[in-house]
Parts: sequence; C-alpha cells; structure tokens
Amino acid sequence: MAGDKNGDHALLAGIQKDLLSPRILVLKRLLEQSARTDFAGLEPENAFARRILFALFRNRESRVFELAYTLGSDMAQVSRGLATLRKDGLVNTRRQRDPYTLTSEGEKLGKQLFVIAEQREARLLRGLETGEIIELVAMLIHLQGRANVLLAEELALARSEGEPSELPAAQTEFATRVHPLLSNLANTVLRTATAAFKRLAGASQFEWRVLVNMAERPAIPFAGLVQHIGVDKGQLSRTLNALEKSGLVVRTEDASGGPRRLDLTAKGRRVYRLMLTDSEQRNAHMIEGLRPVHLERLRAQLDRLIANAVTMAPET
Repeated sequence: MAGDKNGDHALLAGIQKDLLSPRILVLKRLLEQSARTDFAGLEPENAFARRILFALFRNRESRVFELAYTLGSDMAQVSRGLATLRKDGLVNTRRQRDPYTLTSEGEKLGKQLFVIAEQREARLLRGLETGEIIELVAMLIHLQGRANVLLAEELALARSEGEPSELPAAQTEFATRVHPLLSNLANTVLRTATAAFKRLAGASQFEWRVLVNMAERPAIPFAGLVQHIGVDKGQLSRTLNALEKSGLVVRTEDASGGPRRLDLTAKGRRVYRLMLTDSEQRNAHMIEGLRPVHLERLRAQLDRLIANAVTMAPET
C-alpha cells in the first residue's frame, strides 16, 4: 500500500505501536497529503487558513481565542490566518475584539469546500458502522479534553521558566464530524509534545521523529530514513546535521561500500529514552478514563482510519 511505501505504518514500530499519539499524527499527515490534491485550485491554498474558514462556516462567527482553542493552535497563528483571509475578502470583523464572520464570498467558498469535506469524511469512515462512528466520536472528545489538560500543564511549565505562553480558552467545537476532531486533537498533541521535548531535551518534535525512527532501525541508511519518515530530503539532511553536531547521531561507512549508515550515539539513546518516557507518561494521562476494552476498540478504529487515509493520499 502507499502508506507502507511512504513509511506511515512503519512509524508505529516498536513501542510506538502501543501509543495513541503516533496514530493521530500519522492520520494528520496522510489527510494533509490528500487534502492538497482534493482542494487543489480552491482558495485558500494555505491549509490552516482553510481550516479557519471551515470553522467560521460551521460556527457562523468566532473570536480569535475561540478559533485558537477549536483548532488546537495558538492565537498568533490564527491571527495570521485571519489576516490572510481578510486580505482575500473572505472574512470580516467590525472591531478587533468582535467575532469574525464570513463575507458573502467566504460563504460561497465555504459551501464549495464543505461539499468536498463531506466526501472526504465518507471516504475516511468507510467500513465503520454507525455505532462505531458514534463511539469513536465520543472517545475522540474524551481524548481532546485530556489533551487540553496536558497542553495547559505544559504551557504553564513553560511560563514558569520565563517563556511566553498562553492557556487554552473555552471549547467551542461542534463534534459532528470525525475529520475536524482528528485535526484538532493532532494539533493539541503536537503542541504539547513540541513544548515537552523542548523543555526536556531542547529538541524539536521533528527531531524526535528522526530519533524514534533511528532507535527502532539501527544502522539505517539515509534513503531508508527518508522513506520511513516520508519527508523532504533537504529538511531531513539539515536535521541530521544538527543532531550530529549535538552529538546525538553518528554516520558510519558501510563495510561493503554501500551507503553510509546512521545510528544514535550513547548520548542520543539517553535523550531518546528520556523523551520516550515522557511520551509514555503523556499517553497514560491522555487515555485516563477509557476502559481497556474501549482502548482496544479505539486503536482498531484508528488503524482502520489510517488504512482508509492511505487510499485517499496521492501516490508518490
């Protein structure tokens, strides 16, 4: 399958297969890949600005802090997205603190985008019964609530260390579709992980993705790492250079004359274990309140969504 070829299922290797966050983030990446094709030629081209437009189309109006919480993002990013939409004549607001609404052009575009979104939702949920979908929505809402608590705690830690941060506001999302629930949850998980990894090891979330893939695949060549992570070669090369400079990664020559191999150093493995422990702890907190039988069904449902999302993603 395309997902296996691009390394998306392979990301769940080792300990990752037992955690929920990797599944959520794999889904986010796959859905973003297919969205670039499905929404091609329709404004706004920026995926985040498009999500803002979706939220306004569904909620009719929202303030910046409401959109930030609904989308699992920060207010600065939302403000930039709204500025782009306003420049394009798609949103408006009377005063800075008033709710944003869609213009007539924004409403027209919202209807077009919503038709495509409904088609994507049907493809994503293919094979799930109505009862399973209802259960999935309920569990995603539960996970979002737990993820919000974790994010608030992590941001509070950052603030106590002198870094600027903001706490989430009140939840305003309408839980009527799985796709936006997954996107919002993925963003919240990603923000929490990014803040935690920076605090613990001074590493970015993408550097963690590189480390976890290398830890599960000793002596992997560069091309193999590109395939498993499914990213731009230039971005991966720059990240590896930074990790090597930090003493976390080492490159060795292959005895048979093949491509150079990549491994974690002893320091790299210590950092990996530290961040892995944190990931496991956050996973345990996020699934609190879910019975083992529900958790087992949730993993199975997410795996089904991943399989469906693989068929939605364009071949590369």
